[in-house]
Amino acid sequence: MEKSRKKFIDVIDKAIVVGNTMDRDELLFSYKGILYPVALCSLEVFRAMESFEARSDDVILAGYPKSGTNWVGQILSDLVATFEKKRLDEEKSVNHEELEEFPYLEIGDTEKYERMKKLTSRRVILTHLAPGNLPKSIFKNKAKILLLIRNPKDVATSFFHFSNAWSALPSYETWDDFFVAFMTEKMPWGSYFNYLSEWNKYAADENVMTITYEELKENRALGVKNIASFLGISLTGEELRSVVERSSFQSMKENSLKTHGALGSMLFRKENEKTSPEDLLFSYDGILYPAAFSSPETLEALKSFETRSSDVILAGYPKTGTNWLEQMVREIESTDAKYTEEEMKERINAEKELQMFPRLEFGDPGVFERMKKLPSRRIILTHLSPHLLPPSVLQGKAKILLLVRNPKDTAVSYYHFYNNMPVLPSFASWDEYFTAFMNGKLAWGSYFDHLMEWNRHIDHERMMMISYEELKENPVLGMKKIAAFFGFSLSEEEFSRIARKTSFQAMKEKSKETHGKFGDILFRKGVVGSWRDLFSEVQNEEMDQKFEECIGGTILATKIKYDIYCKT
Repeated sequence: MEKSRKKFIDVIDKAIVVGNTMDRDELLFSYKGILYPVALCSLEVFRAMESFEARSDDVILAGYPKSGTNWVGQILSDLVATFEKKRLDEEKSVNHEELEEFPYLEIGDTEKYERMKKLTSRRVILTHLAPGNLPKSIFKNKAKILLLIRNPKDVATSFFHFSNAWSALPSYETWDDFFVAFMTEKMPWGSYFNYLSEWNKYAADENVMTITYEELKENRALGVKNIASFLGISLTGEELRSVVERSSFQSMKENSLKTHGALGSMLFRKENEKTSPEDLLFSYDGILYPAAFSSPETLEALKSFETRSSDVILAGYPKTGTNWLEQMVREIESTDAKYTEEEMKERINAEKELQMFPRLEFGDPGVFERMKKLPSRRIILTHLSPHLLPPSVLQGKAKILLLVRNPKDTAVSYYHFYNNMPVLPSFASWDEYFTAFMNGKLAWGSYFDHLMEWNRHIDHERMMMISYEELKENPVLGMKKIAAFFGFSLSEEEFSRIARKTSFQAMKEKSKETHGKFGDILFRKGVVGSWRDLFSEVQNEEMDQKFEECIGGTILATKIKYDIYCKT
């Protein structure tokens, strides 16, 4: 019964990426005095939800976040699907993928509730909402409500880890910070204690059944049997065993990527368990990418993306300084364009409203259609190698700025980034990571392959290369080269001001504001030569040889100044 849930995965993947682009203070909004995640909910959806018409045969699963709703939700879906298959075995259900909706009632778009009218009975609907924020029709029409509760100490602990792992929710520096928020109602979906108190008023209703997470864990078969009885579903012994087996932690974990996308590894993860790379990465054209940020469908859709002659394209492998370069180029471009304060706000709001993502290859397949609505000049970043970029990038008239960095510092920076980024698999040791880096078994593949492929385009008339190291040595001179390449005109004072504003220290201090919870991860040290702290003599020699074999003697190798920055 563990079918792929495309709608669920699409919504979650988009929320992850949107959350990554937001400041911590922007992640939540308030509705009727309760906080909700901006990446998942909206005021307009809550207002539209008020008119939702429940049916008497609807199955409503109500549970506070991290009380086990995803687990029990799949049990309910399995029970209903088993029953419906027996009842309508000869008929073809119209509840197919095209009509699939995100299972949580409060998450979706304003048209969701109209579409839900087309879903066949029985509809299984999940919610984290307290009764006061649910549509009145749920109680008026006597829908079956399964209320799931869990002891508050385990709920708090699970919610703490979940908040720190998922970019759509605010993270917390310490458990103590989180505990204060949990106890003072400053949480998404509000206070768990208020939630329990409000639901307690309905606990004795004939259409409401209360079940605990703990009793399901202790005796899953009995719990499933009791739920089936409440819903009026009769099961054979074999059917009961099948539902119980499919709802085991191991079974649901094995299917979590298919059923819950990138969120699966966070939802079905035991404490201190290391997530396997297969849960977090996918392969496209032989190269690995983070499942939380992109998808094969997005990379396929990217092929048809059309650049404009005015586009500013920045290309660089991860951890070569692309976030720093982006900020620098944005400052240069906006200074040259002399946007008014109102125009800047309009440009920023356009990116937010169109749900833009920080890299060309990030997001949902529909992002490229939305990008057509962005005003020129568009500043576009990518970590991709040339062969995976849309043909219009190299065949069109847009200018491309390629950023390179010495491979030893790139490797070290990427190592720390990998181990600190929750959506990427971590490595137990530097040695284990080094092997993966040298063999291209990382997100975005081999840095050496990336360099070799870009080197073939080094003479492209609309391409310029700049190194991280030269920008560090003389940022004003580097910015002047960038401005000249793109045809931007700035004064000496403007260059100096931007250099101060985009210094590592200045950007690190503002990193939480500009990059949300990942600010500290992105702006770690920003120095040249930190590779000496980790590289062994053998690893030094191995990378020296690899560099020479791959790009030794090339123009790109000269630009990197390997002998200066990568030799002891």
